[in-house]
Amino acid sequence: MAISTELLNSTFEDFRGPLVMGWQQNVPLRAMLMKKGKVSSEGGKYVERPLMTGAPARGVGIFNGDEVLDRTRYKKLKRLRVDFHRIVVSINIPNKELKQNTGKAAALSLINEYPKVVIEGIGVDREKYLLTGKSTAFVMDAAELYGYATLNGQFTAGVGTGVENGFLDFAAPSSQTDTVENITKSTADYHYNQYGDIGTWATDGINVFRKVYRTCAQFSGKPNGGPDIVILDDDTYGNYQSSKADVVRTMKVSDNIDKSNLITDVFGLAGVYPSQLIDLANDFTGVALDGVGYFLNTDHIEIIQLEKPNVTPFRDASNDQDGVTAKYAEHEAMIFTKFPAHGCISGGAT
Repeated sequence: MAISTELLNSTFEDFRGPLVMGWQQNVPLRAMLMKKGKVSSEGGKYVERPLMTGAPARGVGIFNGDEVLDRTRYKKLKRLRVDFHRIVVSINIPNKELKQNTGKAAALSLINEYPKVVIEGIGVDREKYLLTGKSTAFVMDAAELYGYATLNGQFTAGVGTGVENGFLDFAAPSSQTDTVENITKSTADYHYNQYGDIGTWATDGINVFRKVYRTCAQFSGKPNGGPDIVILDDDTYGNYQSSKADVVRTMKVSDNIDKSNLITDVFGLAGVYPSQLIDLANDFTGVALDGVGYFLNTDHIEIIQLEKPNVTPFRDASNDQDGVTAKYAEHEAMIFTKFPAHGCISGGAT
């Protein structure tokens, strides 16, 4: 008997949860942000968070006793704003395939060939975009992801409020002037990211690494806080590993990200991970051609999901298609609530 839609969906239901989260198995940044960051489902057209750029009042020293108090109310409140973005993918299985296969094992085979590949492909595309502003294009071309945030500060093609430019600039704080999250970057407003450039790893690599971590930690909001995720391109990570004996310990971590174990280095509070999705020659220019690293503090990152990643059951396709179809959809936004707590480095691959 040919596979029916009911058999296909009943088999799919057994696997749909793990499949939706399939991207966590091999693209760790997105998985860690979902696990360690603040994830909520508030509604609205966009996400807004307050940014206090200074104190709203000024004090007066009392030397003679008749000094006049400063009663001016200084307006130091601005609002970070990021639009939501939605992506949808149609997953189609031709009736010809259903008719030519029978039984649950065949249904599982179709699920592995169609939905699983699509879902895992989306995960890799999203991870690549988050790191670089580009896509592997397994399922989603980069232009289809332009409504999401990317960490790459060299990115300038975003569509929607708050994500027009990448979040972390490879430039000194005083030289960061682009608009991110609907506010122009400025050291006066404490709306900038930390940054350090490495000449060569042998000469100043670990010192720059440490300094960027320290400056991020200064704005963590906790006495012993700091970045808890560091992502490096593979070559920078290799140089980092070569000096790890003096500065880090190695540990095996087993958590709920997936059922496997991850090997990671630990620096301060941060897990340090390599990503081969960072292609220096094709994804970056200028100083970042020689290495890229991101220092992230998930205490100051929020992911707001209007619709969590999900896949609908299979249904008959439209009249002009002979098959069944399901839809993958997600609708969300990511916002950094305190930029000086995050940072980046360049040059570490040399």
